[in-house]
Amino acid sequence: MAGLNYAKWFAPATAFLISVAFWPGISGAATSPRWAVAAVSLGYLDWRLLPFVAFCFFAVDFDSAVHWAIVSAAFCWGLNVSACERSGRDDAVRRVVQAFAAGIFGSGCIAICQAGFGLSEIPQLAIPGGLFLNKNFMGEAACLTLIASLQYRLWLPALICVPALILSTSRASWIGAILSICFILPWRWAAGLLFLAAIMLCAGYLAGFETSPATLLQRLSLWHDAIQNFHWLGSGAYDYSTIQYREPNLHNDWLQLIYEFGIVGLIPLIVVFMAGGNGLPFAVALLVIGSFGFPLQMPATAWFAAFMLGHFVGCGHDAGRSVIRPWRPNWRLHSPFSRA
Repeated sequence: MAGLNYAKWFAPATAFLISVAFWPGISGAATSPRWAVAAVSLGYLDWRLLPFVAFCFFAVDFDSAVHWAIVSAAFCWGLNVSACERSGRDDAVRRVVQAFAAGIFGSGCIAICQAGFGLSEIPQLAIPGGLFLNKNFMGEAACLTLIASLQYRLWLPALICVPALILSTSRASWIGAILSICFILPWRWAAGLLFLAAIMLCAGYLAGFETSPATLLQRLSLWHDAIQNFHWLGSGAYDYSTIQYREPNLHNDWLQLIYEFGIVGLIPLIVVFMAGGNGLPFAVALLVIGSFGFPLQMPATAWFAAFMLGHFVGCGHDAGRSVIRPWRPNWRLHSPFSRA
């Protein structure tokens, strides 16, 4: 399997199938159709990540360990595709982003039918979720796809992700998208975007927009409860909280990683920061939505995030001449307080 040919359409086809392979009510790593498609990535699992994968099977339950093995393999796949791009200028990553965006567009169309025309034949936990179990999951996937598309100047794929992002009403996804775009735009445009976003949030609040402060308080209670049970070697798979909310996830992937794996759980977080070179906007979006949700527990979002992180880490300083490089302010020359 290590010698699999990086065919032009193999990775994009996998990305598209993962984005649309939905079966209501099934989300486990061993049974979800999305995880089954993502399992083709295991052929690219690098031997250097085998200790981490082995630790996963030691630290958490089988289902969670399988899911982390697949995510690790997707990361390695992204690394390998980066090597191909450097040598042969293959645009596989661009095609992956386009294919995944096409799947998100399908979810957006279904979400429009759910929100505007009362489509209710797809059982979901929260509608309109398109081809996802929950509308927030759709918003997280749309957020990451939007930012990846913008970084590669794929304007049409970026545009078709917008309906799914908006209809999800996922505030974490909206915030992640806005902050990430600010790292792509020049600072004057970024400041204007932040100002506009602040006005929209204030107007929405005054107009009675749903804010749900109780949701944040519940998350804070979950996080506090988990912190009290941290162990340096991990406390095993997170299986509901010990407090009244009884949530199956911590709604914070970074805390959950450290809760489950201890100090070993810092490895995925370090990878995200390593990708924050030319992949800074994408890493920012993932950090934001992962701080209030659990995208790394969801097959479509986790696979796409791992693949793209592997690509950005593999590219290093030569992260593709076609990639929009993130804005880094030069305060001496571009400070808003300067006359220059």
